[in-house]
Amino acid sequence: MKTKKPIGKMTRKRTSDEFKDQALKRAEQDGVALVARDLGIAKTQIYAWRRKREREGAVTEEQRLKDAELARLKRDMARLEIHRKTRKDRLQAKLKAISQELKKRLHHTIRTTGLWLQSVVQGHLNYYGVPLNGAALSLFCTEVRSRWYRALCRRSQRKRLNWERFGTIADHWIPKALIVHPYPHKRFDAKHSRVEPDALAAPVRICAGGAE
Repeated sequence: MKTKKPIGKMTRKRTSDEFKDQALKRAEQDGVALVARDLGIAKTQIYAWRRKREREGAVTEEQRLKDAELARLKRDMARLEIHRKTRKDRLQAKLKAISQELKKRLHHTIRTTGLWLQSVVQGHLNYYGVPLNGAALSLFCTEVRSRWYRALCRRSQRKRLNWERFGTIADHWIPKALIVHPYPHKRFDAKHSRVEPDALAAPVRICAGGAE
């Protein structure tokens, strides 16, 4: 009695990309039916190869357009990026000048000195308050508060001003470290709106420690 041999899995014939390219090129010139007969393959196989190439071409073109748009946006952001950051030497020179002026105003009233410091700090924030410069702004405001506290403690040898009471005074007169300028792309959208002719971007105020 003959035993039937187990039927193994059918192996799928693989064709190279070069073979597919040549078949598709010949099909465009001579027709699908003739090429399929010469190569000994089904016409549906050639049609399937053609659809796959069309899909791949569409995806490649779409990706190319996306990459080009991304590259353009990166160039625009680099062109509009603000590099106005506080230099360490200028920061130290500014703080030194404030300390010297506080010595001269040692016996002025808190209101008078507070108004002056408010003007100085706000002017500094208006110039250096750009994105990515929050750490330098926070350092400047902290140093100004510390120098004013030491100056007030020198006014009297009998009663020393505690830090809690000074914190209330400093919060009233010294502005917080805020980024007052918006990001470049928001400024660009405000001047060149693509949605509405008269659309304007609202002013952006970002706290150095986070959004406000």
